[in-house]
Amino acid sequence: MNKVVLPEVPSRKGKNPSKLSLKPTNETEGIILSILDTLSEGEYLSQYLCRMLLSYSEKPFSERERIIFQNNYEFLKNACEHVKPITISTIWNTKAIHTVIPYRLATGREEMFNYLLCAEIDTSSGKQEAKAYRLNRVTRINYSMGKEKWRVGHHSPLPGMWSLKLQPYRSG
Repeated sequence: MNKVVLPEVPSRKGKNPSKLSLKPTNETEGIILSILDTLSEGEYLSQYLCRMLLSYSEKPFSERERIIFQNNYEFLKNACEHVKPITISTIWNTKAIHTVIPYRLATGREEMFNYLLCAEIDTSSGKQEAKAYRLNRVTRINYSMGKEKWRVGHHSPLPGMWSLKLQPYRSG
């Protein structure tokens, strides 16, 4: 089964790539042991890992990015589905908190990067702007909006573009 799903390990100029010393950490030991249990007779862990890396490298960059940042991707996907306001920060300034309404996760035109398309409120002017954040640059994500409640209404400030209007919720 492994040889069907994962490609064969290529040989390099007479060298045998099948032997590689791997030392699992306490965190990865269970994973390594479960992989070892699935290996065929005469198959080495290094062969399995080499095939896995080759298979990963053959995927489009945007798909690899979704694998690496899977936790953030799944969290943002869930927020988009439920149209819930979230706060995020980026790798450029982890102290700057952006309050956004996620709209959609999209792949760029070149299919290299994944983007969070969202509406962001400018705290000084109160105006809403359409924004896009690259998945690999989002660091912290939080559903918490503090004490203020928000409601979501549909509005398009830019003709031909998507957006969501974020307004303070007033009861009554």
